Amino acid sequence: MKVAITGTPGVGKTTVGRVLRRKGYDVLHLNRVARELGALLEEDEERQARVVDVHALERYVREWEPGSDPAFVESHYAHLMPVDLVVVLRLHPRELERRLREKGYSPRKISENLEAEFVGVCYGEAVEVRSGGFPARPPRDVIQLDVTGLSPEEAAERVLKAVESREGDEVDWLADEEAQRVIERYLPYREGGEDEG
Repeated sequence: MKVAITGTPGVGKTTVGRVLRRKGYDVLHLNRVARELGALLEEDEERQARVVDVHALERYVREWEPGSDPAFVESHYAHLMPVDLVVVLRLHPRELERRLREKGYSPRKISENLEAEFVGVCYGEAVEVRSGGFPARPPRDVIQLDVTGLSPEEAAERVLKAVESREGDEVDWLADEEAQRVIERYLPYREGGEDEG
């Protein structure tokens, strides 16, 4: 079984992937594969993001024959790949802000990623892609996990348990007052806003 680990940049996908690899699971890091395949189409300098050839990566993932079961495909666009299950890592905006600042992200890029996590962009995309629209109930092959406050080892264990049980968490930062305050601090940096903070 191929499992996508996806989520907003900074939620811990790569770190969880490293733990899973140490545990003996095959983990395909899509950003690395994109570089190796020459599937990086361009650099979006304004958004500080790389544009990838999703179709080339889909072919690669479809043909990939991992040695472990489950095996994992990791990236913030892994939910677009031909996999059997999607696990969306979610992180409280308070913790995500701290991580993105430590990584040196610009205020505008932090704002963009915080907003994506706040509204659940990766989860929504995964549900839409896997179900062909927005169903009344999310498909059983899309699970979200709140990894706030968990160590990488604990988060990896949560992923493995979710893969086995097909059960995840209900995550709704929109109703969280602290999350709202974090987002509001970054409103001046939204697209077209200030660059420095």
